[in-house]
Amino acid sequence: MQQSFTHLNVSSAYSLRYGTALPEKIVERASFHNFSKIALTDKDTMSGAINFVHNCMINGITPIVGVDFNLGKSRATVLARGKNGWRDLCRLVSSAHQKERGKPVLDISLLWEKMQQGNLVAILGINSEIGQSVLRNRIDLANSFLQNWLNHVDRNDVVIEVTAHPNSHKVTDPKYSLSTASKMATFAKDNRLKAVLTNAVRYLNPEDAIMAELLDSVETKKQMRFEQVTGFRGSAYLKSSADMSQVAYNIGKHLSSPETATLLLKFTQQIAEECSLDPVKDIGIGSISVPETDVILGKNSLEPMKVLVDKCQSGLTKLGFGHKSHYQERLSQELARSIKLMQFFLIPKYLLPLGLQSHQVKTPIAFLGSTISMEILPQAAA
Repeated sequence: MQQSFTHLNVSSAYSLRYGTALPEKIVERASFHNFSKIALTDKDTMSGAINFVHNCMINGITPIVGVDFNLGKSRATVLARGKNGWRDLCRLVSSAHQKERGKPVLDISLLWEKMQQGNLVAILGINSEIGQSVLRNRIDLANSFLQNWLNHVDRNDVVIEVTAHPNSHKVTDPKYSLSTASKMATFAKDNRLKAVLTNAVRYLNPEDAIMAELLDSVETKKQMRFEQVTGFRGSAYLKSSADMSQVAYNIGKHLSSPETATLLLKFTQQIAEECSLDPVKDIGIGSISVPETDVILGKNSLEPMKVLVDKCQSGLTKLGFGHKSHYQERLSQELARSIKLMQFFLIPKYLLPLGLQSHQVKTPIAFLGSTISMEILPQAAA
């Protein structure tokens, strides 16, 4: 029986001007292929992650979530390990978008700092500094870049990505040739690193490649002649387990090393297991998540309920209602109803005056807007 393959590099339409399929369609195709797990690794964003996870739950598929980060001169795909990995990934995305709107860049030192906690896995492929060096046959540079990584993070948290896109309809991009894939696998072996097999997925079907070509044309601002791509079928699609096993076999054959094919598939599944997420326990699907009290009120602060009660009492006194029993009764009723969400009522008072950045608080700022409305608008009406 064919072992189920796990794609660890999959971009959706949330990867602007790159991916073509919505997360729900990706999961639908994964279900068709009987995949037990699948990853979503959009470029510099997690905007499609919750939609992706919800659809994985519906289809009985284990989700893996990562982000393909722009590191300035290179890229790295980072996968989350468990609940803390999900948290760290969210904060890294926020940090990447902190400087210039629309041009996310993640400081590699921040990535290394987060990776030291052991909750993230970095997949370094052809678009990494290591991959670019291997592509130019500069193994000396690739070794130097790798050593820089290993000076900051654990060897077990770094893996090499191997991708091959043979194409009979178009000259194969050297980045994804069988020769380059073999060199990446060899580099991993020589440096005692795990190598994982991916297909750098951008679309669902081979014929969808024309859309990817169009997106590339928009991104590079180069004119595309449609007669050149009529009938074009690409390779960066969501291939079946059998197809990916064949890719691994071809790489092993190119190296005259059947063991390489076996190890590529084995290590891919190992990383997939490590980075499998539980939607409820790890991501909190179906539960209430509130802002971090220590960030908003300080680590040595009083209990949030006492702070909220004191502020409400102070507000009633300022309005001249503090001595009226029916106002006190109504306050008690409202506080009882809001006990699970008390931080949401406190956060506007502290987040805005202190100028705290969004990456310091896991609560989405868009949600905070509704909280601010709940607090300010009634006062304005009064």
